[in-house]
This record gives sequence, C-alpha cells and structure tokens, in this order.
Amino acid sequence: MSIQESVHEVSRCAALLHERLPRNEAEAVPEAAEIAALFSRHLDALATAVAARGALPEGELRTAFHEVAARSGLTDLADAASPGGVSRARAGVLALGLRTAETLDARLAPAAAPGGEPRHARPRGLAAHHS
Repeated sequence: MSIQESVHEVSRCAALLHERLPRNEAEAVPEAAEIAALFSRHLDALATAVAARGALPEGELRTAFHEVAARSGLTDLADAASPGGVSRARAGVLALGLRTAETLDARLAPAAAPGGEPRHARPRGLAAHHS
C-alpha cells in the first residue's frame, strides 16, 4: 500500500471519528478520551521514529488499544438503559477505535525488511531523488 493510500485511510478514520462526536450527553463515551490520547502518543512516537529513520514495532498500538479498552471499560457494551441492552455509542467507539488503531499500526509503521532492518517506504517518484 502506498503512503498516499495509507494517509487517505487514516484521514477516513479521523473523519469518521469527528463525524461521530457525541451530540448529547447520552452519546458521550468518556473512555474515548483515553483512546484519543493513546492515538496522539502513538502518532508522536511514529513521527519521531520516522524522523530518526526508525520504525515502531508492528502490533504495538493494537496491543495498547486492547489494554486501554479493557482497562477503561470501553469493552463493556452492556447498558440496561439502552435499547437491546447494548450501548450503541460505546460499541461504535470501540469498533471505530479498533479500525483506527489497526490502520495506524499496520499501514503507517515502516515495515521491516528481511533481516530486521526497517524498510523506509517512500512515495513513488521521489525515491530516485532521495537515494
């Protein structure tokens, strides 16, 4: 997948997250703030790694997402006050958060080349100018 496609997918996730911001108190999912902070820290670490021509371990964000979601209670979808006994707002944040974590983790982290060294993907057309 090209860098442009990866950035497009991350942009789609961000747009969906923004589109689904709570419009009232019943739609609020306080645990989402902890997930957003996790994504922010990961993007900062990714920027630092890329600037140093390094890579982040694949799967690191996905693992951290699962830990934060479980610890914070985001994975507890039961809500007696909601129709069907399931919090749709919490389920939506969980699903979209996981999609975002997987996108950031797998699509933007530089892949390791055979032998363990990070491989630095470059947009097509620019690689020849920066060799």
